[in-house]
Amino acid sequence: MKTLSQNMLPTRFLVVLMLFLTAVASIDNKKCYVEPEVVVPDADVQFGLLLSLRAHVSATSDQPVTRCGSILGPALEQYLAAEWLVHRLNAYNNGTGYIPGVKIGFQALDDCGSPLFASGNALTFLDRWSPSFDQCPTSQVTPESNATKDPLPIGFVGASSSDIAMEVATATRAVPLPMISMAATKPELSDKNSYPTFLRTAQSDERQMNAITDMLQQLKWTYIAVIHINDSYGRSVSESLAQQALARGICIQRTLILTSSTFSNDLSSMLQQSLGNSLAVVFIGSSADADDLLYAIEKLGYLDGQEVKFGLRVILASSESSLLDSTVFDNLDTFGEGTLSVGKVTVNMSADLEPDMQRLLKNGKDKNALIEEHAAAASKSDLFKADSPNPLVPVTLHAVMALVEGLKTVHSAFCGRAQGPCQRMVKAVESGQLLTSTLNVKLDYETMDPDMVPAVFIDKKSIVQFDKQGDITQPVYTIHQYRKMNKKYQQVGLYQDGSTVLQPEKMHWLTPAGHTALKTPTSVCDGNCEHACIQAQGRGEMPLAIMPGTDGYIIGLFSIHDTDDKNPFDCGSFRFVANDAIVAEGFFYAVRRLRSMTGLNFGAIGINDCYSPLRSQSILQDLFSNLPSANRKAFPELGNLQLDQVVGVVACRSSGCTIPVAAFFMQLHVNVVSYAASSPDLDDKADFPYFLRTVPSDEEQAKVMLNITKAMGWEFAGLLYVK
Repeated sequence: MKTLSQNMLPTRFLVVLMLFLTAVASIDNKKCYVEPEVVVPDADVQFGLLLSLRAHVSATSDQPVTRCGSILGPALEQYLAAEWLVHRLNAYNNGTGYIPGVKIGFQALDDCGSPLFASGNALTFLDRWSPSFDQCPTSQVTPESNATKDPLPIGFVGASSSDIAMEVATATRAVPLPMISMAATKPELSDKNSYPTFLRTAQSDERQMNAITDMLQQLKWTYIAVIHINDSYGRSVSESLAQQALARGICIQRTLILTSSTFSNDLSSMLQQSLGNSLAVVFIGSSADADDLLYAIEKLGYLDGQEVKFGLRVILASSESSLLDSTVFDNLDTFGEGTLSVGKVTVNMSADLEPDMQRLLKNGKDKNALIEEHAAAASKSDLFKADSPNPLVPVTLHAVMALVEGLKTVHSAFCGRAQGPCQRMVKAVESGQLLTSTLNVKLDYETMDPDMVPAVFIDKKSIVQFDKQGDITQPVYTIHQYRKMNKKYQQVGLYQDGSTVLQPEKMHWLTPAGHTALKTPTSVCDGNCEHACIQAQGRGEMPLAIMPGTDGYIIGLFSIHDTDDKNPFDCGSFRFVANDAIVAEGFFYAVRRLRSMTGLNFGAIGINDCYSPLRSQSILQDLFSNLPSANRKAFPELGNLQLDQVVGVVACRSSGCTIPVAAFFMQLHVNVVSYAASSPDLDDKADFPYFLRTVPSDEEQAKVMLNITKAMGWEFAGLLYVK
């Protein structure tokens, strides 16, 4: 069989493809970056702390550049807590350090809520990878030689969201260093084939949905409505809930978006089909979104002489640790009694952090620049408040400790009793031993010194350990129910060790007439509703077109349909504004022509991305995950398709789709050629060294427009653009 290396894509391939590639303009905003904050500049080893430290400010007509805004208080607390822990680790054992002779530091890499910023920061941080200590004549790095070296990169703690974590984990997957997120909760990140270096101290959304379906089953609520916010978190989690509900025989007739104009009518219609006008509603969103939901329900009208709101059993699920602090019920008259909240268990670290943090927050001579920047826009008093602990602080410290504990294991195994970063340890880190060690960490705080780690971790007997997917084990969720009389939540259940235990005797409910009762209400369909139950929608399944080959595959992504309005993983109507159906036809013709020109039996895979970056990413991850899927079942000729069989990619119509697809394949040194993406971001050869396109960059188009303006002698011009 003739084979072709993915690094040796023939020029003829590009030439033939250019015969049919067509151009369409797309505009992306330019970006600005924030310099990293370096903690312990003379460190021997260093991790990157991936944070959305500053707010994301989108481009406007007045400010046409996407930029970073003011510092966010919760993220600043995470940064300061990580700094606090690192200094304690280095000061431990009379200054020798927790890892003997190894000084730990980090760079705070502020992505300002932008996946593109985050990927750029991470790749810049890894510019020093991998260091060479071979010039040192012994196995021990001497203080003199080590002083001239940059700190050894040991991985990342972060990122602050699932979308950013997916981008960074994809961009850095070729480097065998751990990335431990304290906030990324999407279930897809558990896929070790797609994200081999990813771990998390945050709990997967799938576990929270398991707690909810467990509770629904115990309450015998088999007919429910699901309402979610219209973002990647809401869509992802609602899909996970739909899959688990289907497996347990729970009917979801409709999945509603909170902002939908038909929201009220849809809820009323479902309530009419339920037994006794009683319906469970699972809401997926933040506490602020929950406020909006409850106000919307409060304003619902009447049904058969009864208020609709009293028949709805609301279950609140959030990516936050708790919705218990919401004050929305205080203004909702009698409504709200019986509302359930499923939240993560968190730890109040005020006793450990407050003394040191209060000293730091005082206006002394040693001012912290970030605190002062935050104070200029907000207030120092907002930080580290004992009555409202930041749930991300403890899981951030868990992530730092897991990474350090993994390094300590590697140091002990390869350096023995020698102090400092020996050469064998460095080589072990480079070869992936640190990643393996961190994945196998069992961090038992009860055995640790309170002079080093937070005492509350010791008192709570906290343990940090990961399963084989990199998810933290032993997830715990509490189930609380709201009491209108006391204006507070009361715990009525607990999810632990994979199962939910409810205390129904503690539960209070509103009847459809608005009275408080102890009897558990129903949420069952009044009649035969099975035909109306929705199935799990899936993520980016079909349509694909396959032309089998034996000498490598060329992948093409085309926008034949628009994106579905309600689900960005699905396709909507046919795109009459573009000619991608013809482009796709030309793609397969070009590959057949390439076969005859080269004598190589290339295969081709055509993907309809439906003008959606999320769909294109999910299909690619699905194709190369080696997991059973609808795509593989529908196209058995794919066989066991592997990434190293891909020799070239044609992508995409939009820049928004092309950027993540190009990032996906850059690490594999695979050429990506776009027939329409014109974003200037793709000009960056540091991030996209193997990217080419058959259309000019938007910058070139802007230059032409400017030259025309000058040639016409116009000194004043207006600008109209599509928002």
